[in-house]
Amino acid sequence: MNNTRIALVGAPLLWVAGWTVMRAGGNRGANAGWDIAHSLWIVAFVLFPVAAGAIARKMTGSVAARIGYGLTVAGCAALGVQVVIDLVVGLVSADHAAMNRHYESVFGTPGVELVFYQLGPILFYLGLPVLLITAALRGTASWAAALLTTGGVLMSAVGHGLPGWARILEGIGVLVLGAGLIAGAGRPGRTAEPGQGRIATADSSS
Repeated sequence: MNNTRIALVGAPLLWVAGWTVMRAGGNRGANAGWDIAHSLWIVAFVLFPVAAGAIARKMTGSVAARIGYGLTVAGCAALGVQVVIDLVVGLVSADHAAMNRHYESVFGTPGVELVFYQLGPILFYLGLPVLLITAALRGTASWAAALLTTGGVLMSAVGHGLPGWARILEGIGVLVLGAGLIAGAGRPGRTAEPGQGRIATADSSS
């Protein structure tokens, strides 16, 4: 299994694994579950740009693909910083009250909450649909892949705001999103035919 396949499969699975640990008690904070979940998420948000890059590379010269990929990477960077902050806060806190005090200190730094907790993560949720819809329009991914990815993003976002175990929609959404990425990376890209200025679809029979 190459690095791209590891990223395509591993990123959503690690995200869901962390989500499951949090639902099992890690969300109470300052415990092993919190630390494990956030450690898994750090790896997941390192892998997502690798997975997105596999899709973007098949669309050489596409400005929209570059934008989608750039948004995805920027969003992953913001999420990665957020998760590292959360992990450190959990590690240095003895209980939930201590975590709240540390968060007050962190959020007292201008821009931290706005960039890494509010605006930055949105870029990730915008970037993946832009990338996959662009790939579908250019024929380097199926519309099924684009719809799965976009639907998974929406399910994850909506599920994140639901109470209790209704948040299972979030976990399902991540798996759907992952299925869309795998499908999007599976179709051959477009390559230039020798001696021709136009773009031709690579032979998919091989």
